[in-house]
Amino acid sequence: MKLSVSALVLSLLASANAAKGPINRVPDAEWDHILHGSDILSRRSVDNAKTDGYLADYTLRSRIVDPSSLKVDSVKQLSGYIDDNANDKHLFFWFFESRNDPAKDPVVLWLNGGPGCSSMIGLFTELGPATIPTPDLKPKRNPYAWNNNASVIFVDQPVNTGFSYSGSNDGTSVASAKDLYSLLTFFFQQYPQYAKQDFHISGESYAGHYIPVTAAEILSHANRNINLKSILVGNGLTEPLTQYKYYRPMACGEGGYPAVLGQQDCRSMDNALPECQKRIQNCYQTESASTCQSATNYCNSNVLSVYQRSGRNVYDIRKGTNEGDTSYVDQFLGSKNTMKIIGAEHNWSECDGGVYQAFARTGDWMKPIYRVVPDLLAKIPVLIYAGDADYICNWLGNRAWTKALEWPGKAAFNKAPEQPLKLGGSGKEYGKVTHSGNFNFMQIYQAGHMVPEDQPEHSLDFFNRWIAGVVPDVFYLAAGLLPNLDVDLLRITQHFWVGDTLDGGASVYMQHLNGASQPIPRWRKSHGEVNGLLDSDWPPQASCQERAANGSSLDRVRIQCLCRGVDFTLRRGDGDFSKLKAQDKLPGWVNPATLKPIAAYDACDSCRFMVGVPIMHWTFAKFAQFGFAEESRDDGAFPIDTLDLKAAVKANKDSRFGTLTFYESSPDVQRYYCSRCSASVFYAVDELSDQIDISMGLVHAAEGSRAESWVEWEWGGLGHKDNTIGGWREAFGKAIQAESEIWRIAKGLPKGHRFP
Repeated sequence: MKLSVSALVLSLLASANAAKGPINRVPDAEWDHILHGSDILSRRSVDNAKTDGYLADYTLRSRIVDPSSLKVDSVKQLSGYIDDNANDKHLFFWFFESRNDPAKDPVVLWLNGGPGCSSMIGLFTELGPATIPTPDLKPKRNPYAWNNNASVIFVDQPVNTGFSYSGSNDGTSVASAKDLYSLLTFFFQQYPQYAKQDFHISGESYAGHYIPVTAAEILSHANRNINLKSILVGNGLTEPLTQYKYYRPMACGEGGYPAVLGQQDCRSMDNALPECQKRIQNCYQTESASTCQSATNYCNSNVLSVYQRSGRNVYDIRKGTNEGDTSYVDQFLGSKNTMKIIGAEHNWSECDGGVYQAFARTGDWMKPIYRVVPDLLAKIPVLIYAGDADYICNWLGNRAWTKALEWPGKAAFNKAPEQPLKLGGSGKEYGKVTHSGNFNFMQIYQAGHMVPEDQPEHSLDFFNRWIAGVVPDVFYLAAGLLPNLDVDLLRITQHFWVGDTLDGGASVYMQHLNGASQPIPRWRKSHGEVNGLLDSDWPPQASCQERAANGSSLDRVRIQCLCRGVDFTLRRGDGDFSKLKAQDKLPGWVNPATLKPIAAYDACDSCRFMVGVPIMHWTFAKFAQFGFAEESRDDGAFPIDTLDLKAAVKANKDSRFGTLTFYESSPDVQRYYCSRCSASVFYAVDELSDQIDISMGLVHAAEGSRAESWVEWEWGGLGHKDNTIGGWREAFGKAIQAESEIWRIAKGLPKGHRFP
């Protein structure tokens, strides 16, 4: 099933407006939650929670969607409307929790384009949890859904798009941004469990207008409950002056694909371009509706229409028609059962011509939206990605405007080399990325306008990288590879990016290394607007104790790398260890008093050279404790021993192992790592066949990175201490031992059971 008008609606399609039908307002009693602007305003006076914005006239109506009712996904779902009561505007949303760890995973807003096309298109044909591929209207699970590792909210906007409705149309991206800000503010007020997570805005096509303006609107509010961390724009229309310049090159063989127009048509486009650019420049200068509308009409009629008349697909230069089949999505969303379950109050339409015409009348299409991007780059990372077979918002134009953008990092961005994007596991190259500072541009091979639909596996790969922060960044030095020479060779001056540890990790007892009298600074994030210096006593003890209590009640913990390519579960082993203790067979790495495995400080040279860190933290487990994170796929149990694991990963036939791979550092020793983000995962030895070492950094415990409800730290110990003798590594190891001992005593924790 191909959706041909999933985004940028051309003028020839603008009149295709489906009949909306009557509004069937859902009674208030049928919503699970109703939040009024007055409720938020009253909360301000009670808890001093300041939230800027347009609140008084808004209401959020929402309900919990039973996952078993429509079977779109098994995760928690929410749907509803944000109502602008003063202006009779009602925006529909549908929210899906992350399949992975919704308590920690980011929240992502997805917007389709148009203007006037429903984001339900993205939900059911691109990146959502399911498609509707057959006439029986049964959803089919999408294994490459973006909610694999993020909670995603799909919003039909502007008003009169999809399930949204109003008595009038907005007509500008600025007005739409204000509505979105209000929706998000109310949503995070009603569901504060999602407000603490990172938040990203993503979308495609005309969302190249929506997204930058919405991000600017959010960041303009000093007091907000939206934790905006980045934006992602796919094949967007953001800078028309440059974009229109590249319609002729893309159609005439200069975009990586054979020419699809003859020489006469190519010359015709070249001849029309100067007048087109003159009119766009006038629009940029005045930003008046009439001037910008004039530019849109001329450029689309004399430049863009040349390609349209050829009959080629504007969304994929490789294809010869714009026709598509949307009937199954139409039928699914149009059914009375679907509408009743999600609370939709009128008929769904794929794209609304009235919305398009309203934006055309204001000249919004040609307005210089790109001007807000430099301010965004000063605060958050920005990703512009483009499928290289798209015509309407082609990669040539998107790459060109990113290089032409005036911002402080322009010179460095234009000098930055293109780097290959490679799929974890296979190593297949699927695109290129240019990166400098907060600005990023990606070319995605063999994808048209809708990248997540055309290349679902590749889009999920770069999306996971982006939200995990592993797109190429600054240069880091592997301290473990420094020669063990002068005692003062390595001096730690600041810790950064410790906010995601929850409990502070090892930084809580590394605050006075190097003999510093003042605590070494610790930062919440390595970059971005919501950075900030953390207090020396962060995190608060009460919050740590509360999380630890919650963690103690769980019987499984996630074993997961940064990019989430490696994703397993580990159950508690106290029952197994109790039996082994009774048989006098308890492993030395289990504390006999608590039946918890130890977490070791390991300074061995082998780990140092292989991983690059001066001291590695390992914990230990039996193979019987492991399981796969994807519980819905019953394809057999986890390997039972080291040989079984080695054979399964080497065969590379079971997708549940994700990006896990290994190399043999010795004939009988395997070191497992993530082939995408390079995280060290396991250390396995053939002769110790039923047990395996686990990198502590991958243990995602509820209480934080020290995972104290799961392991017993070896306070006072340093494994392979003899490997540190002489130079800075010896001093570093002793300093950590001394600092951690002071911290252990202050917290009343016992010494490691092997170090009385």
